[in-house]
Amino acid sequence: MEYAFRAARHDESDRLFDAYMLTIGPQVERVWKLGKEAQRARFRRRYSLGGFRVIEVGGEFAGVVHVEDRDGSAYVSLLLLLPGFQRRGIGSRVLEALKTEAASRSKDLTLAVIAGSAALRLYERLGFRAVVGDETSTEMQWSNGDPGYRLIPALRADEAWLEQLRRAVYLDLHLATWGRWDETRHARHCSECLQRGGIFCVEVDGERVGMIQLIEHADAIEVAEIQMAPPYQGRGIGSALLRDTLRRAHAGGRRVVLSTGLQNHRAFALYRRLGFRHVGKTDTHDLLEYP
Repeated sequence: MEYAFRAARHDESDRLFDAYMLTIGPQVERVWKLGKEAQRARFRRRYSLGGFRVIEVGGEFAGVVHVEDRDGSAYVSLLLLLPGFQRRGIGSRVLEALKTEAASRSKDLTLAVIAGSAALRLYERLGFRAVVGDETSTEMQWSNGDPGYRLIPALRADEAWLEQLRRAVYLDLHLATWGRWDETRHARHCSECLQRGGIFCVEVDGERVGMIQLIEHADAIEVAEIQMAPPYQGRGIGSALLRDTLRRAHAGGRRVVLSTGLQNHRAFALYRRLGFRHVGKTDTHDLLEYP
């Protein structure tokens, strides 16, 4: 589901607090024994208006997030979604976008979850780990550390391996989408990729697990291809590659652009979670860019 951030306005203080009370007010009362007016005072004391971003879906107020710099980390002090927008994947996508922002600034991302909250499992699935806690809350952190991969420039000797990798990654998708695998087109695509250059083999623990093709432009870095061997998909390697690319582009004041096949819903969802914007499409591909 598409969402957008905007800065909170000065006349929205009451609306922000109402969202707070509707979503986590009962939990705060249960854990800390604070009534509404005590929570209002605590809200005004703890959360600066400048740290708030409103989350909108279709132009409608869907929730808020409050982010501040704290102890060298980007700290998500609040992430609230109104009931009608919960369990629709919006919270996951917001956090993935915040992880990307934090990575571009070489920061970790930290948040706290109230004891007994169902959000704990969501944060664990997104790579957050508990670092400290007590009977009232747990602080969790996503670490922007070494992703554990190496990029090795591809050589002509790697051509056969790259061809096998592409077949392993795309065969099932092509069969499901078009009902056939076009070997001639596959070979032509592999040859064209090699001619463009910018191909790196991705190594983890000395083993080749994927590839990425990065084409440098004056105002952008183009991710022309990114492929992970099936046994290594879902391990966060592709996300780490893209976040590092975003960080490098951000440091140079450039965008990152890429495309994905119209039926490659899994890849499209990953790119959107990382904060890429959908900017158009061709007959065969969706076009995305960041920021």
